[in-house]
Amino acid sequence: MFGKLLKLIFITIGIISSAILIISSADTVIAHGDMNQIHRSNINNYDISVSILPHDPIVGGFSHFTVEPRERKSLAPIEEALITLVIRKGEYAYKSRAVNSPNSPELYDANFTFKEGGTWDVEIQIATIPEEFTSIHFPLSVSGESVKEGREAGLFFLFVFFVLIIGSITLTLKYRKKNN
Repeated sequence: MFGKLLKLIFITIGIISSAILIISSADTVIAHGDMNQIHRSNINNYDISVSILPHDPIVGGFSHFTVEPRERKSLAPIEEALITLVIRKGEYAYKSRAVNSPNSPELYDANFTFKEGGTWDVEIQIATIPEEFTSIHFPLSVSGESVKEGREAGLFFLFVFFVLIIGSITLTLKYRKKNN
């Protein structure tokens, strides 16, 4: 009887895990897909285009930035540059190096998760010659409420964990006594 109960528990866990994977993969973000251009600047020798996914960034959500630098006069893509993104709002400041790949050497990508809604200052630093950075700034509106810090989620997890453990032990002891 204990083997059947254990098998039932494993099947249930498998079904729940599969459902969670299917549901969570429904909103998969694809880099360089339907990007929304949020800024374009001509500064020094650069024409810089900045795009973002998702189109409307939200608090706690993953935001994918793509920077596409070009030479200002010829509009030829720049494939060898150092690009850094810095985002700031109040006490929060985050920095990420934007990197390109062999598949798309003209596109530089960086990722952020915003912790607070409102208007963030985005700074993009670009250099094609070491230590000669050019910076652009622009505002970015992020919607949503602040991510709250607290212990509620952890306490809920512990509650569910203990209910599952105590329930399994209770069922095991209940059916073991009947069989003996």
